[in-house]
Amino acid sequence: MRYHTTSALSENIRITPEGYLLCLDVPVARTGVMHYLPAELPEEIAAHATEETVLVYRLPEDVFAPETVASFEGKPVTVGHPEGFVTPDNWKELACGHAQNVRRGEGEASDLLLADLLITDQEAIFLIAPKQGGKPEDKPLREVSCGYDAEYEEMAPGVGRQFAIVGNHIALVPHGRCGIRCAIQDKESHMPMKKKSGFLDRLFKNPKVKAALDEAAEEVAKDEEEAPEEQQQTATDSDEKLDEILVLLRTLVERIPAKNEDEDPESGEAEDPQGDEEAEDEDPAADEDDPAKAKDSAAKRKTADAAIVRRAGLLAPGLRFNTSDSACTVKRMSLRSAMKDEAVARVVDGCLRGTAIGKADCLTLDAAFMAASEVVAARNNARTADALAGKRKTEDAKKAVTPADINALNRKFRDSLSGK
Repeated sequence: MRYHTTSALSENIRITPEGYLLCLDVPVARTGVMHYLPAELPEEIAAHATEETVLVYRLPEDVFAPETVASFEGKPVTVGHPEGFVTPDNWKELACGHAQNVRRGEGEASDLLLADLLITDQEAIFLIAPKQGGKPEDKPLREVSCGYDAEYEEMAPGVGRQFAIVGNHIALVPHGRCGIRCAIQDKESHMPMKKKSGFLDRLFKNPKVKAALDEAAEEVAKDEEEAPEEQQQTATDSDEKLDEILVLLRTLVERIPAKNEDEDPESGEAEDPQGDEEAEDEDPAADEDDPAKAKDSAAKRKTADAAIVRRAGLLAPGLRFNTSDSACTVKRMSLRSAMKDEAVARVVDGCLRGTAIGKADCLTLDAAFMAASEVVAARNNARTADALAGKRKTEDAKKAVTPADINALNRKFRDSLSGK
């Protein structure tokens, strides 16, 4: 789109003959992960929040959907967010300009939704460019935040997806949710600023992450559907669900080859938000009156040892567990994966006695975990012994199969899984 301007304050900010301010190539929204307060989200997502904020991610196909891009075309610019939406009743009071030429960015800005903002209100012009008449001590009000309507779906506890976005207005704010990238820039080079993205930003841009979160959400929903009514009241520990997501992300990171030489070499390893600190939000005294709850609470705080990780590797060779992971989480996730095997599923169902994996307490899970891992280990050993025995029929039929032979073949199998 071509504009007629009389002067330029900077590469991206121009003045029209009427004195309006024309701000070009303004990033008004981006894809990736956003932090929302539970109160800003639907109840079904807010109820499962594990932290003070909920992670909500926007996929490119949602942000750049034709109807979403069109919904921001011509929408008013406001100073701050109004209490609700801009309508014909309050437009004259709130609008200080409008957005036009809304489109997706290119190259390094391909994750940004861009717009040209024409600011027609004198006070707003002073806020954006104080040198045009504002006070010398005033700081420019440059960051922007979109007002919109949208739909949400829960991908996993504490993680949601935003889609069906319909724009209503674009607000000038001191600090926007999208950060400094979504702001009126003086220089074009600042707009597509290349910077190290956060760990979650890098991961959620990968389509494999969405598939993993979808699978986790389906597993949780399946557990809830299969659980008896009396078990529906058993609350699932939200911290454990977050641990499950981190295990899935770690597994994906290890599978993704490092093809980009500019990528941060340390970005391939997930950071544990809990670190080495012990959980402080649980009050042991609260469970003193209920010995069963006290035992389960203590079990949830335990981390996996090498033996648990080894057994989990038998049940779920595709997942990557660490000894820093919650023992309860490791057992629950490995059992879910192993339940695809009918023989293991029968053993687990017998141990849980009708309780869904997602509803079972840690002590009950331990019994199922030990039994299932023994079944898989025995079956693997039997297959190995049969294979070795069949091979030795032609080599040395009289020589017995030793544990060392079995261990050697097991090591070869595990090495093949890890790509060694």
